[in-house]
Amino acid sequence: MTTLLGRPARKFSILADQLPRMSAEGMPCIGAAIYNEFSEVMGAVSLSGPVVRMTDERLGELGRMIRRAAAEITEGIGGKTPKPKP
Repeated sequence: MTTLLGRPARKFSILADQLPRMSAEGMPCIGAAIYNEFSEVMGAVSLSGPVVRMTDERLGELGRMIRRAAAEITEGIGGKTPKPKP
């Protein structure tokens, strides 16, 4: 299972990565899953850029856009986003 900072990735609706071992140093990246009709991950939308342009505030804005884009693609292909577990 993919993890980020010790937590299962499936617990996140969006992933943000600033770890040098996972991305180029100084190049934060964010991503959100695209799901098929069985609520299984079948792809992702991601974005990365230089740290000078990807401030914490900007990552929040871009994160919402990335999550929305992934949800629109999921819906467009007849996929279903899994319901959060309690």
